[in-house]
Order: sequence, then C-alpha cells, then structure tokens
Amino acid sequence: MKLFQLEMKRLVTARLTCILFALALVLSFLLAWLPVTYCYTNDTDEAGNAVSLTGLASVAYEKQRQAGAAGAVTPERIRQAVEVYQACLTRYGVTESYDLLRAMERPGHPAAQRTASQMYSEVQKPLSVYPGMNTTVMDYQNMLGFLILLFCVVISAQVFSGDYQSGADDILRCTKQGGLRLGAAKVAAALLLSGTAFALCVTVYILTANSLFGWECKKSSIQMMYSIVTLVDMDIGQLQWFFAFAGLLSVLASVSFTLLLSSLCRRTVTSLAGALVCCIAPVVIFMAIPGAVSTWLCTLLPASGTGIQTSILYALTDFDFLNIGGLSIWKPWAMLGACVIEIPLFAVLAVRCYSKHTAG
Repeated sequence: MKLFQLEMKRLVTARLTCILFALALVLSFLLAWLPVTYCYTNDTDEAGNAVSLTGLASVAYEKQRQAGAAGAVTPERIRQAVEVYQACLTRYGVTESYDLLRAMERPGHPAAQRTASQMYSEVQKPLSVYPGMNTTVMDYQNMLGFLILLFCVVISAQVFSGDYQSGADDILRCTKQGGLRLGAAKVAAALLLSGTAFALCVTVYILTANSLFGWECKKSSIQMMYSIVTLVDMDIGQLQWFFAFAGLLSVLASVSFTLLLSSLCRRTVTSLAGALVCCIAPVVIFMAIPGAVSTWLCTLLPASGTGIQTSILYALTDFDFLNIGGLSIWKPWAMLGACVIEIPLFAVLAVRCYSKHTAG
C-alpha cells in the first residue's frame, strides 16, 4: 500500500500531469458552454417585430415558445403532429417521405431483426420531450472524453519507459519491492489517476451543461432527440451518465494498453507514438475500411468507445450488430464487453512484461 501511495504521489505531482489535468478541467467548463453559443433564434413576435436572439437568451425564448409541447408524447399529440405534417406535405405538393422498415436495416440477419424488435418493445411509452437541449451537448461530451483519453495516454506512456530511458529502473529494480510489486503499483496508480480525472471532468461537464440548458431537459426521451426508433429505453439524463460510464471503461482500457506498450518499449517516444496511433486508429478504420470488418475492428479497439466518430454514443443510436452465425450482438454491448475484458488483460500483461524486463 505504501508503494502504491508513493507511486500515486509521483504521478500526481508531475508537472505534465498537473498541466494536462488543469487543462482538462478548463475544457470541461468550456465545452459545456460552447453548445449554448450555437443556439440562435430568428422569429417574428405577435406584434410583427423581428426577434433575433443568441445564447442563453435564445434557449429561454425557445423554451417559452415551445412550452405547450413539453411533456409526455401522448397518442393525441402524435395524431395532431401527423395531421400538421400531412397538411404541410399537401401544401407543398410533396407526396412521399422517408419510411422505415426494420427489416431493411439488417437484411439477411433475422437474429439482429429479432433483437432490435425485442429491445424496441421494451422502450417505455409514452415518450417525453422537453425543448431546450440538442444533440450538440452530447457531441461535445464525446469530444471531451476523447481529449481526456489523449491526456491520460500521454501521461501513462512514460510510466515504465520513462524509467527505462532515464536509468531509474535499474536502481528501483534492485530494491526489496522492485519488480512485480512495483509494476503492479505503477499500473494501479495510473489507472486510478486516469479514472478519477475522467470521472471528475465528465461530472463537471454534465452538471454545467444541464445547469445552462435546464434540468428538465434531461427528462426528454432519447428517441425525441435522436431517432424515434432508437433501441434503448433511456432519457437524456440517463444517456449522459451511461455514456460517461462507457467512456470511463474505454479510457481505462486504452490506458491499460498504453501501460503495456510502456512496459515493452525502452523509449518514451516509442510507447507514446504507439499509444497515439491506437487512439486515432478507430477513426481511420471507420473512414477507410467499409462493412463488417470496420464494425468488428471499431468494436474491439479500446479507444473506439470515446472515438470522434466511433464512440458508444453513436453506436447507441444506430442499428449496428455483430453477427456470428445465427447470433447477433448489438454493437454497444459488445464494445462494453471488450473494454471489461481488455482492462484486466492489458494491465496484467503490463505488470508481467515489466517484471520480466531486462536492462539493455
């Protein structure tokens, strides 16, 4: 325990750690504020005067203007909305609109269709909507998670290789607690520090964003902000915290992998380069490799959960399934499962590789 405390103190007091985590905390407030700046209103009031508002004033105006639409989405409201929608189509001479058939999403995979149907049947009705918040808030939470991932990876990349490079490891390995115990303490300290930093920054982000847009907005059903056929039974508040938990697992898995690289590489620049490549690999794969191969790779790579375009947030609102024979697994569950396996796997391998490292 004493060894763990000393290693934790060494990481926390490092100048690079202080700078990066201070920056992460500032970004937590800044990124929570930025979606507000994109809010704007151009309208005409009852007196015929032009109304042009931005920022929080726009958010407050839209809430007031749409107050009558807030609350449960009852069958009566749906009927009224459909009538207005059909009247609009008729007015502009449009006769067709986009139409969903769930069978079109995964043709040739009846197991995926059955799973999707079962999940959607469990969504509680009626849905609820509270105007004010939009998907930009979740996008920026995703961006924050990716930036914190990069910060944690930069710090973790030097945990072992930094001592190799400076020669300090040759001395530490000769002590009574050197080797296996020291390696375990280093891994545990890096994981705890990364997990704490991520949890703190994301909590600050969620509390700030909800305070700016209004706490009632978190009660909106996820289907009302994204697609009406989103499979999960969550409101926006639950989505925020679930995505935070999923992002935490992704960060810890990525840090564990970085620690493994650090235990194998004799120079910090090598371990850092390898870790950063793994962080951006999901985005490159997503854009460059089509089809099932991309889906599998983006599921298994630890950094995918907080990737800019591959995160669990976007998987939650999509119909991607991993198909193995007659078995279909929804991509978000597979991503979480992969992270749960990778965290202890990479951590144990990092300790083992460090204990077997020889000076050279």
